[in-house]
Amino acid sequence: MRFEKGYFKDHFGAVSNYRDYTRRRHGELCEDLISLGMSLDDKIVDFGCATGSLLAEFTARGFYDVTGTDVSYWAIIEGRECYEFRPDTLQFLNYNLLADDADWLLALDVLEHVGNEELGCLVELMRCKHLVIRVPVCGAEGEPYVIDVSRKDSTHTQCHTKEWWLKKLSKFTVSTPIVLSSIYESEGVLARVFSR
Repeated sequence: MRFEKGYFKDHFGAVSNYRDYTRRRHGELCEDLISLGMSLDDKIVDFGCATGSLLAEFTARGFYDVTGTDVSYWAIIEGRECYEFRPDTLQFLNYNLLADDADWLLALDVLEHVGNEELGCLVELMRCKHLVIRVPVCGAEGEPYVIDVSRKDSTHTQCHTKEWWLKKLSKFTVSTPIVLSSIYESEGVLARVFSR
């Protein structure tokens, strides 16, 4: 499977642009996400959580209703061992979590990896109050990603404009650009909070 250990650790630059994020980097991201209006009793689902290091940062700050899911068996097992997560906290590809009425659904650097048919199904399933996404974009349909590093990941299957993504996620009534130190919208990245 393409999202196993080699994708995350062994072949940076050759296979993917993923770097196994440090706790420090995810600590900054966690603080920024909390500043969007999260409270300790909010239910948070991280779709495409990899090893769950971001979830570990939330739990370290007192959040208790956090769940992550990922397509990588390696990442789930690694995260459970590394962060001592229970199996129900870190789950292998559980689409039911998308329809679970979470307060916050995080889809950070994940939707660009999903095929067309699956993407439509995922969006249809989403029942969260707030969706936070970060996805690389192109300047015009048919062009490559704006940011060079996004072009290097061979697992990126969705290369679209911001307008395309906004239309795809139009079931959400509000879209607010994010401009924080660790997560922000730019020419080559759509970073938004979508709300219902």
